[in-house]
Amino acid sequence: MADAGIRDERLSEASLLIGLQEYDRADELLRAVVADADRSGDNELASIGYEALGTIATRQGREEQARAALELALERGDWPDPAQRMQLYFELARILSFAGDFERAIGLLEGALERLDPDGEADVRVVLTVALSYAYDDAGQTGRANEMLANLLRSGAQELDATSRGRVHYAIARLALSRGRLDQGVEHGEKAIDAFREAGEEYMLANSLLLTANLLLDNSSTTAAGDMLREARALYGPKIGAVDLGFLLVEEAHYHLQMGDAGQAAELARDAVEALAHLSVPSELADAYLVLARAYEELGEMDRAERAYGAAVDCAKRTEGFTRELSRAYRWYGKFLRRQGRDEAALEMLELAAELEMR
Repeated sequence: MADAGIRDERLSEASLLIGLQEYDRADELLRAVVADADRSGDNELASIGYEALGTIATRQGREEQARAALELALERGDWPDPAQRMQLYFELARILSFAGDFERAIGLLEGALERLDPDGEADVRVVLTVALSYAYDDAGQTGRANEMLANLLRSGAQELDATSRGRVHYAIARLALSRGRLDQGVEHGEKAIDAFREAGEEYMLANSLLLTANLLLDNSSTTAAGDMLREARALYGPKIGAVDLGFLLVEEAHYHLQMGDAGQAAELARDAVEALAHLSVPSELADAYLVLARAYEELGEMDRAERAYGAAVDCAKRTEGFTRELSRAYRWYGKFLRRQGRDEAALEMLELAAELEMR
């Protein structure tokens, strides 16, 4: 029992440190826990430790390290009960999907859902189904993703707790953004905001505000987007993670660009590029370069604008399945080239954009 008490105390301390965003201290503690578990052959403890290390890595944007840690957590735990370790399956599937390994992400989640007790926790089923919808969406199977989320709503998701409702509406808003259905996305984004506000889930509320601001900016509702971005920044707080900071800076730059302040937009976009440059998020880095390019063009700095447009295309090409970012980069670059009188190069970019959109 003494060992169990020590185990709980160390893991609880690490969890607290992660919540406080003291990632280096948590990482050091967890590595000691895993080392002890390896020496004693305690596979369950090792699995939990590796999962926590994966959580730290993903919050710092180190997706490859996170994937390795979460896969070790899965293996050492001998494929633990998804009802008990829901977040492990959710995060590993998210990383696999983001890396373009859609088939494995889908298989992991479908297998986890099959293992759930039909009469068990409905909230766990919602979380894993939402994660599966993300994987289908990332794989380009948006119709399948939409069907799954619609089924969740029809089957009584509105009767779930506020956090689960928020997850469903967030997923629908995310899918609507990828499909260009902005009004639908805003509607469900606002429902996600209401649900997470009701639940007191500040981090997820901040994410929903950021997503909805993105939709509003794409829909030219700039003032409302600005209000959401300011609230999101306040909720993230001064210890915002590197990935979240990069995402937030991109949308803040986008906001200032639409407000006519190209100088501030360029400054924020440069900050976003710096924040995201060494992280495993090429699609968001592409968006950062795209906003930067548009800001430079507004400022009349055409050489810098062209370099940034090229960087946006190069980053978007590194994504797997995220054709929206690449088609958008091609289209904006093509418009830039046409404004520069380079019609042949512009046509090539615009045709590439149209081909992706048709696909």
